[in-house]
Parts: sequence; C-alpha cells; structure tokens
Amino acid sequence: MHAFPSTVDLTHIWRLAPAESRKGNLLALASYRLVALLYVLNFARVIWADLGYGIAIGIVGPLALFKALA
Repeated sequence: MHAFPSTVDLTHIWRLAPAESRKGNLLALASYRLVALLYVLNFARVIWADLGYGIAIGIVGPLALFKALA
C-alpha cells in the first residue's frame, strides 16, 4: 500500500528530466507526465489513493497480464 515514491524522489526526477530530455532521452520525456501524476496521487493519500494503487499493481495488473497471455 505504501508503494508511491516520496515527494523527494519525484523532485529529483523532475530536476534531472529537462537536461536529459534535451539529449533526446525518451524516458525523460515520458517522466514529465508520470511525475505529475504521482505528485497528485501522493497528495491524494489522505483519501487512500495508495490502497487503490496497490490493488491495481498487485491484483488488477497481473490479472490483465495473464488474460492477455492466455
């Protein structure tokens, strides 16, 4: 349930992404939206958003993967 990255981790990624995206790093470009989404979800912990995230990662994700492979 406590799987969200901390705001300190997200801040470090946010600071490193512009320099790497100028070099053409596609992961750095994709990290902008991901970091923004994780910031919002990090503050949504007060309404148990991390529980929903944990369920999605631990149950829904694997079920979708198994269904796609079957």
